[in-house]
Amino acid sequence: MTIAPRRAEQNRLRLLLAAAASAALALVAALFAAPAALAHDSLTGSSPADGESVATADSITLTYSAEPLDLSARVVVKDSVGTVLFDGAPTIDGTSVTADFSEAPAAGPVTVDWRVVSSDGHPIEGTTTFTVTEGGAAASDSGGEGSAPAASASPSSQPADASSSTPAASEADEGTDGDDGGIGKSLIAAAVVVAAALIVGIVVLVTRKDKNPDRGSAAGDDQRPGSQA
Repeated sequence: MTIAPRRAEQNRLRLLLAAAASAALALVAALFAAPAALAHDSLTGSSPADGESVATADSITLTYSAEPLDLSARVVVKDSVGTVLFDGAPTIDGTSVTADFSEAPAAGPVTVDWRVVSSDGHPIEGTTTFTVTEGGAAASDSGGEGSAPAASASPSSQPADASSSTPAASEADEGTDGDDGGIGKSLIAAAVVVAAALIVGIVVLVTRKDKNPDRGSAAGDDQRPGSQA
């Protein structure tokens, strides 16, 4: 008389285990997908490209994986002699960020330091370089009297730029790392809670299953005619 109830209980247990396994697999998949969802935008290219050699250039265009926010964006461009070609807020047009140079760069490497706010609200920054093979007008006149004061003024302006930009960049990095750490810890905590709930639920149901057949068989024995006699 107790065979059918036991089979029904076993079927319910199998369904429960299948549901728990499905939930665990979904949780694992969500945890693996979370880093991709939390990834910030990235620089996908530039014109001139990083490491490229060009005859001359009058601007730099940076392209990102998504449209950055028009908030606190900054680009600093310096040529090989330290002349600041651009320092300020660039023009944002979709995923493109453009900085127009104030003058033609001198021959040699040009360094582009950029910082934008990712579409997810987090600041990102980096550096790209390209090389100019033909010097601009400022480079050809560098030996003249009129250009000497400008050349001497460049070194004094460089420390000011570095001192003003470095703290802001470090603060932005600290804020970004803190936010990412908080989100990661929240995901881990949620995963632990869900896994614990599943385990507790399975343990409780298995325990009930082990106890119920004994109770059922005991009740059946009490109701048998032979036991009453």
